[in-house]
This record gives sequence, structure tokens and C-alpha cells, in this order.
Amino acid sequence: MSALALVKWIFALALCYHVGVARGGDDDKAKFHKPRHLQATFDPRTGEMSTIEGIRVVDFEDVLVSNAASVDAVLSASKSSGIYYLTNCGILCRLTGQTGGLEFYNSSLFNDRVRADLSVRADPGNSRGYIEEGGEAGVHKFVERKEGFEYGDDKDAGGKANKWPENAEREKMNLVFEEMQRIKNSLMELVYSDYLGEEVVGGKEGWEGGRNLDLIRLFRYIACADDEDGKSLGSSPHTDWGLLTLILQEAGGVTALQYRDEKMVWRDVPPVRGTIVVNVGDMLELLSNVRHSGPAETLTSPIHRVQHCGDGGGGRLSVVFFAYPDEGLMVPQGVIEKVGVRGEGGAYNTLLDGRERERGATFGSWLEEKWRGVKV
Repeated sequence: MSALALVKWIFALALCYHVGVARGGDDDKAKFHKPRHLQATFDPRTGEMSTIEGIRVVDFEDVLVSNAASVDAVLSASKSSGIYYLTNCGILCRLTGQTGGLEFYNSSLFNDRVRADLSVRADPGNSRGYIEEGGEAGVHKFVERKEGFEYGDDKDAGGKANKWPENAEREKMNLVFEEMQRIKNSLMELVYSDYLGEEVVGGKEGWEGGRNLDLIRLFRYIACADDEDGKSLGSSPHTDWGLLTLILQEAGGVTALQYRDEKMVWRDVPPVRGTIVVNVGDMLELLSNVRHSGPAETLTSPIHRVQHCGDGGGGRLSVVFFAYPDEGLMVPQGVIEKVGVRGEGGAYNTLLDGRERERGATFGSWLEEKWRGVKV
């Protein structure tokens, strides 16, 4: 795709989003809407939506100008459930704001030509590339009914090159990666670094240095069959290992993503047009325990899963960005016992899943060990 074609695509995306999603409203903030069947609450002072299905909704534009209420809203959600929606987040919110906004991924990565091309297959030494259905499982007693594709920084892959299929829409995909970087870095700088303490997170290098580890993982979840045996999931229960995870869900798609709340109840995270989902990762939770104590002050990395059938039985596409810290950032060993192991005998795939690990280790060494345990 030429640079001119990419500019035209971005312009068309913005125009389509403005006309199709924000029609009928003069306020430029009204760029997303709530499906009628979902429960919402509203801020009585501003009239803006504050939660959907109990999950906090935060305006990213307000975070960018360090609006105190929005920063507090991000921290509050990060401490309680560990999950929240962002609105007004630019290109990414436009992609989820229109039906078919993510289709360029589906059409260029999940087809018979790619499935047959062994040169783009992921392998244990380099998980970038195509992952066949059933090719990985975080918890091996489950069959994960999905196929996937993984890519990272196309400029500096840290020794691991992307495996692009022929005719892949690389410019668009790389633009999504850069937008994910922008949101990661903004949230870390404007919200989390001050709360954690710059000395704890290693300053800007502590998160910007993770760029060569950061990954986008695309998953095409397979539609339900009639012979489900109860052992199939889209993704088995797990936490994410890094700092933050950003998730694009298809506009109008089925609800399949769930997180476990403080009462051990599975709660839906429905797709909402014009939003992205953010959840806290294990490393960010660990870092929060260095400076703070008690569940009211520390951040929460939520256990979550993807149901195979969801609420409609159809297949779905999800674009997931895993934001990691610099690989040399030291894991704060002193707080591991305080956080506790939520692996529950291997029932969940977490960074703290009960394995013996070398004290004084870096996050990069822990991450490498974790990836070795995921079947590819």
C-alpha cells in the first residue's frame, strides 16, 4: 500500500466514523454509543456515561490533558476490577466504532493461502507469525478454539522478525501498532508513573524500553459447533504478564470476554462501539505493591477468559496489544509473597503461577520462561 493510499484509508475511516457513529450529536465527545441491552450509569454532574455493565468508562482526551477526575477514574478502575473502557482514543476507537473496521486483518491474515504457507508459521523460537487453530493453550486441560497471528515492532524487532504473509496490509497493521504505543506511553506517563513512583518503574525507559517486546496478537475465534463438550474455550483463564493490555473488539460482535470480580463471579466485557478495553497486567500490579499496601491502594491484574460460544455462538475477531516494560527492569521480588500466587495449582496461567524463579531476575527472563510454557 502506498503512502497516499494509507492517508486515504485514514481519512475514509475518520469520515465514516464521524457520519456513522456520531450522527445526530453536535458534541464531538459523543463518539461512541451504548447498545440498548447493556446497563449504564451516568455522571450526574456532567451527564457523561461513567460505567457500562459496571466497568468504568474514561475519556482518553481528558487523560491527555491530565484532567484530575479522569486520571482518578483510571486509577480507581485499575485498583478495583483492573479493567476499563477508553473512549475518544483516535484511530483505534474509530476502528471499533464502525462495522467491519477490523476486517482488513481478517481478510489478509486468516485465509487458506496463509494457513498453507509454512514460512509464516509461528514457532517456539519466534512466536511471531501465524498460529493454527489449537496451536497454543495457556492451560492445557482446555482446547482453545482460535487461530491467531502475532507481530511486533517492524522497525526494530529485537532479533525477532515479523513473518508477513504476501499481500498483508502491513502499513495499516503497523499504524495500529504505533497507535497502541501512543496510548501505552500516555497512560504510563500521565497516570501510572506518578502513582507507582518513577524510581520503581525505571523512569520513561522503564516502559518505552519495552517496545521491542510489545506484541499485537490477533485472534479469530471459531464459531460454536453443535457438539461442544465443555472443554473448549476461546482463551483459558489467565492474567496478562506485562504492564497493560489494550483490546479492540469488533463493533457489533458477540460478548465473549469475561473477567473474574472480587466475589469470584465471571463478568462480561461486552464490545462497545468506539471504545477500546484496557486491563492491568501482572508486572504493573507487582510494581504497585512496592510503594503501596492493601487492596484499596494496589492495582489489580484481573483473571480473565474468552468463552468459546459467547452470547451469540458466532465467530469473532479480537486485536490484543500486550504492553511490556523494558526487559532489563528488575522484578520486585520483595512483594511477591505479599501479592500471593493466584495460579491455584495451575488452574490459571499467570506470571506468579507458583514456579520457582531466580531471585534478582529481570522481567525479560521471566517473560522468556513464560512463553516457553505456551504450546505453539
